[in-house]
Amino acid sequence: MQDLKSELTELIDQAEWEWLVPHVQRDAIVLVDTNLDLAEVGVAIASDNVLSVQHWIGELN
Repeated sequence: MQDLKSELTELIDQAEWEWLVPHVQRDAIVLVDTNLDLAEVGVAIASDNVLSVQHWIGELN
């Protein structure tokens, strides 16, 4: 998974709102707390690491 994290880290960039609109319209946006490592969250989602994702969601409540 380290290769995936490295790849995601390289791909992280600012997005234009217009790029996100289609994803928002189909409720396919994930907001990530700024205290979390965005690439790490991406790896957890891509690898279907439900426990980590549920933990992060639980911290918000």
